[in-house]
Amino acid sequence: MGNNEIIKNSLDKILMYYGAIPPRGTGNWTCLSSRHKNPRDNLSVKGDICCCHCGIKGDSFAVIGELEGLGHKDKEQFLLIVKKAFEILNMPVECKKPNRHEQYESKKTKKQDGNTINELTQIISEVSKKAKTMNYIYFKTRGIINPYLFKKYRLIVGNPKRIFPSKLLPNLTNIWAYEYIIPIIKDGRVVNCILRRNDNKSNSNNKTLNLKGLPVEFFNGDYLKETNLKYIFICEGVFDALTFLNFGHKALSINSIVMINKLFQEVKNNKEGLKNTIFFIAFDQDEKGWGQKAAAELINKLKSINIKAKSLKLKEYKDINEYYCNNQKSFLESIDKVIPI
Repeated sequence: MGNNEIIKNSLDKILMYYGAIPPRGTGNWTCLSSRHKNPRDNLSVKGDICCCHCGIKGDSFAVIGELEGLGHKDKEQFLLIVKKAFEILNMPVECKKPNRHEQYESKKTKKQDGNTINELTQIISEVSKKAKTMNYIYFKTRGIINPYLFKKYRLIVGNPKRIFPSKLLPNLTNIWAYEYIIPIIKDGRVVNCILRRNDNKSNSNNKTLNLKGLPVEFFNGDYLKETNLKYIFICEGVFDALTFLNFGHKALSINSIVMINKLFQEVKNNKEGLKNTIFFIAFDQDEKGWGQKAAAELINKLKSINIKAKSLKLKEYKDINEYYCNNQKSFLESIDKVIPI
């Protein structure tokens, strides 16, 4: 039996690794608590899995991809999924030397990815230089008023079809609606972008997109490489992170709660440098409770490696940006109370 078959046939172990609970007898599993208000008996496991409430479905590879923020249809990200499966199942990693063709294909893929990122970085650099102040009206309605942020993060407003090559754009007829563009910068290069929808048909399921064929990274993830960081706010959405940055605080956005394991791993990799940093987890307060459960899970993970972590209370608001836009005085006072002097 090949490795892929072993991974496919180990779906139960993979689900339990992420916190799903098998039934005592027959019937549905209890799905992941971070994705449900009441996850009991929601998860159907019959060969593949399907949860009609939170939407997770597919085989072992699809599950790992969903929960690690990786696209299982992308070749490079699929290899990361396989690597994670090996880790979960304690499978020995084969040290087989790649043949000449595999070496060539690997170099070719890396070169193509590097070329795409270089091209994207150049595009964003040129377009952001031409941006006009009047284009930032939407950002200002969200309370993002610090002009330094527009320049530093190269924020753009424009039709994606007129900015990006078609190979990077999701195949949507209304892609023009995603005109608020927030580049994700890593090590000085633009590695992806967050596209925010601008029309009245926007909802929690379709309001943001990423560019196609590129890895999904954290917004402001470079902060995790620093060594003398007193504190940092960890947010779900990019506008929540921008709200903190608006006032000179350190903040990053993970873009989705399924990325908490990736965040934990990156913190773990720089545990020594971040040992004195306080992580304030400021996830959304959604109706289903996913954000708060994910926050609790992340805090426990960080504390397990002796990293200081606390949850930030949002009162009656669903996220940081809404809190700030509706009650600026209360928001600023609450932040002043928690940050270390």
